[in-house]
Amino acid sequence: MIRKTIFIFFLVLCLNLAYSIEIKGVGYGKDEIEAKLFALNDLSSQIEVEVSSQFSQIMTEFSKTGNSSSQEFTESIVKTKSELPIIGVKYNVLKINDKNFKYKTESILDSKTSLNSYEAKLSSLKEEIQKLNNILNQKQTSAEKIETLNLLFSKIYSFNKYKIVTIFLGSTNIPKLDTSDGEIKSKILELENAIDTIDMGAKKLTAGIDKTNVYIFPPSAKQASGITQFGSAIKDYVSKYIKTTDNVYYADFFLKGNYNILKDHIEVIYNLTDKDNNVLMTKIVKFLPKSYQNYEYEPKSPDFDTLLTDGYVVSNDFKIEISTNKGKSNLLFKQGEEVEIFVKINRPGFFYIVGHVVKDTDKYSYLLEIGSGADNLKRNFIRYVNADDTNKWLSLGQFSVEPPFGIESLQVIAAKDDLIDKIPSFTYDNDMGYYVVSKNPKEAVTKTRALKPIKNNEVISSEAVLLMTTFDK
Repeated sequence: MIRKTIFIFFLVLCLNLAYSIEIKGVGYGKDEIEAKLFALNDLSSQIEVEVSSQFSQIMTEFSKTGNSSSQEFTESIVKTKSELPIIGVKYNVLKINDKNFKYKTESILDSKTSLNSYEAKLSSLKEEIQKLNNILNQKQTSAEKIETLNLLFSKIYSFNKYKIVTIFLGSTNIPKLDTSDGEIKSKILELENAIDTIDMGAKKLTAGIDKTNVYIFPPSAKQASGITQFGSAIKDYVSKYIKTTDNVYYADFFLKGNYNILKDHIEVIYNLTDKDNNVLMTKIVKFLPKSYQNYEYEPKSPDFDTLLTDGYVVSNDFKIEISTNKGKSNLLFKQGEEVEIFVKINRPGFFYIVGHVVKDTDKYSYLLEIGSGADNLKRNFIRYVNADDTNKWLSLGQFSVEPPFGIESLQVIAAKDDLIDKIPSFTYDNDMGYYVVSKNPKEAVTKTRALKPIKNNEVISSEAVLLMTTFDK
């Protein structure tokens, strides 16, 4: 009996070790705070990549403890797979001798030490959700019910985010909720009075937010990644009612959301989150056509957005990222602003960038000149990152936002080996001053991906994309 017990204990221990997961992020900074910040951001990115690569399996496990198989349920989970909450992180801080940075920090998420915290968080959130459901039954007025429902929605949304990470870390101890975020949203919209001005809607979206140093992202349409005039207007009006910051990297809180276009109104959902991606508050507001009749609200290029953002695979084994001085999602720049482009790669390698322009008057794809082509014109488009510069955000320069305005995308291709023979064919356009790959951006994306190097099923190349919207002031 004793031998059998020892064997079972040993078997359980082996299984736990076999399924343990450790993910590391790396950050550099001028001080410890900055290095930790970028290490945490990198860890978040690493987790998102790992979750995305196993998303089908996670969805299967997720649905076992869900209470809905509807399309809205699936869309809700897809939306929550980014910006996932991080708890139980350990940091290793090193003082380094570097010309630009004084500190290097590793952020580590280990399932052996953090899984219990995630499971405990899920249990705690479930208890809060149950209490809120009980409180909801006692509320009498519509205003009281809406306030409780909004809080309930944010708790369920947060629960789903924690649930994804907990499943990813290998847990089978997942509590089940008796209600879904879709059901709660429907109740909110039944009670919520529709708004006929953007200003009034902005007041409702920010009601109760007393946080400071908040970075506001313009909401994007659920069907696309680009920002419309309506999304830009929402951001501008919302900014009037809370204390904001223009620096996304040093913000303490973030307001980010999306909107859904329906037959007779638009639903806007905004989530207030902290640096660890915890959802603190959610607001849902219904806008009547009168409020947005003077704004473009339909995304202009949803098919191209989907082709660009869904058509590639990322691996943490060899990964490149591209970002801006305003981050890398829900990007909006206005005339006269400066856009600074950054690239980061986790191993030594080569990369080039193709820009895609999708505007009312112009549609074309071109190669960015980021290298030095003294011996070969193609070298103008290729840059090499050595071991000393890996895991560091490298600036590619600043660019001024000028007309014509619309959607611009950057597609970066990286590989361990030289890409000189993988550069897509191009011609120089004297009128535009660009080396043009194609006057058809969809064709250019397909053409570029067809040239990516793949060998013996080993991931030796990587891709990242960045979508930006530009407007006049």
